[in-house]
Amino acid sequence: MSVITHKEWDDYASVYRHDFPLESVPRKPDQYRPTDHFCTERRSRRIGGDVIRGCIEEGDLYEAEGDNRYKFHWQHPTTLQTYILVVELSRRALFYEEAKHAAVTVFQFQH
Repeated sequence: MSVITHKEWDDYASVYRHDFPLESVPRKPDQYRPTDHFCTERRSRRIGGDVIRGCIEEGDLYEAEGDNRYKFHWQHPTTLQTYILVVELSRRALFYEEAKHAAVTVFQFQH
C-alpha cells in the first residue's frame, strides 16, 4: 500500500517502547479483545466487521504511537477507502491462550 500518514513519515512511534518485532503481531482477529473505546468508535463510525478482519489479516503493519502499540493500514478492495486499526500487545497474551491483546481504536483514513 502506498498510503503513509504524517505520523509514519515523521516517525512519531520512535519515542515509544515497542517490545515486540512487527512479525510477532498476531494476524488472527480472535487474538484481540475490543476495548470500550474501540467499541464506541467502531459503532459511531459505522465500521463493519469485514473492515476489522481485513485490517488484521491483510493490512500493512507499523509501530504506533504508544508503548507496545501497533497499527494496521488496510484498503478496502471495493470502496478503496483506507482504514487504520490500532492494537496494543500484551506480553501475557503471547504466553497464555486465554489472554488477548487489545484492539484500541479503528478509523477511516482521510486522504
